[in-house]
Amino acid sequence: MNNGFCFKQFAIRHDQSTMRVGTDAVLLGAWCPIQAKRMPFRVLDIGTGSGVIALMMAQRLAAENVRCDDWQIDAVDIDPPSVRQAADNFAASPWAAHLHAVCGRAQDMEGAYQLLVSNPPFFSTGVVNPDPRRAKARQSDLSLSFSDLVLTANRLLTDDGGLGVIVPAWEEQRLMNCLNGTKLWLSARCAVRSKDEAPLRRVMLWLTRANAPAPACRPIEQLALMNQQGQRSHDYDRLTRDFYL
Repeated sequence: MNNGFCFKQFAIRHDQSTMRVGTDAVLLGAWCPIQAKRMPFRVLDIGTGSGVIALMMAQRLAAENVRCDDWQIDAVDIDPPSVRQAADNFAASPWAAHLHAVCGRAQDMEGAYQLLVSNPPFFSTGVVNPDPRRAKARQSDLSLSFSDLVLTANRLLTDDGGLGVIVPAWEEQRLMNCLNGTKLWLSARCAVRSKDEAPLRRVMLWLTRANAPAPACRPIEQLALMNQQGQRSHDYDRLTRDFYL
């Protein structure tokens, strides 16, 4: 597919988006727990970009046989071209009626959500990208700080809801420090490495209210992306097999 990426049940165009489809987004979309026990079930994808995580959530909800009129996914981003492309990707998918692209700040969203997901901007230091659109997508202090993300989740999540997020390993503690004074706590964590013996690369975190139920299926806690032969590992393949061709 020119200017895009094909998955098993949907396709993504991302040439107009600030962030192209990448491994981080796919990992979070496949790993994040979904517990659609209370209806209606509402999801908010924060910093949606081209909409890949929102579409993965839609595929997973449809596979769980959730009543067709009982779930909705809102996908918010501050970049207008990205939002327009996400809306086009949603319209071309099998779940168009359930997906809504919103141009704006997550901090301004209203309502109650059972699930929040985010592959947030995480660079807090260093040289700012000269492209202002790319800079906002990548620099947390220009668009959505970890504190903004946590406070937004604390405000929007239902009592049984959770926030799924992926961040670089070196930024994990900075995000965790933002939980102080909120009602959120760490419920599950997955450490991601390129290979078993490689340094920790990314962490995926599942943050919930203290009284939220534990996931029915415990999320994987360790993940190496490649085996010793440089091929996709068994665990990575098992996690993403419903999505990758």
